[in-house]
Amino acid sequence: MELSDFGYIVQTEWYWSELMRPEPVLDAFVIMSNHIHGIVGFERGVGAQCIAPLRGRQRQPDSLASVLGGIKSTITRQINAVRGTPSVSVWQRNYYERVIRGEEKLQAIREYIFLNPLGWDEDSEKPYGRRVFPSRVIIGP
Repeated sequence: MELSDFGYIVQTEWYWSELMRPEPVLDAFVIMSNHIHGIVGFERGVGAQCIAPLRGRQRQPDSLASVLGGIKSTITRQINAVRGTPSVSVWQRNYYERVIRGEEKLQAIREYIFLNPLGWDEDSEKPYGRRVFPSRVIIGP
């Protein structure tokens, strides 16, 4: 499958984020038609700060919330610039997170990400007739 213009924006920002942000280590990811899956890692020394969502209304620097917020914000601005729709939401409000403990679990989640597009036809939440990010498996970096 080929990525749409929006899919390329997502792909480019995913790779660019690791270069621009000092803390995250980006791993396997896949762009689906209406969402993405990805693994974001942090160096051990950062500790609980990595997954701390918000303190009050501010994200902790170099946290998962900060990294994903930056990625989603940049992608939203770029997509809205392409389609001429300033301030229109592109993403759901939050995200699903899971702490991965151990190499075996990491490999299982990488496999899930890689195989996820194969089950797309059976996905009950698939948006029929609306393809935001046409599927293509991307494992990186």
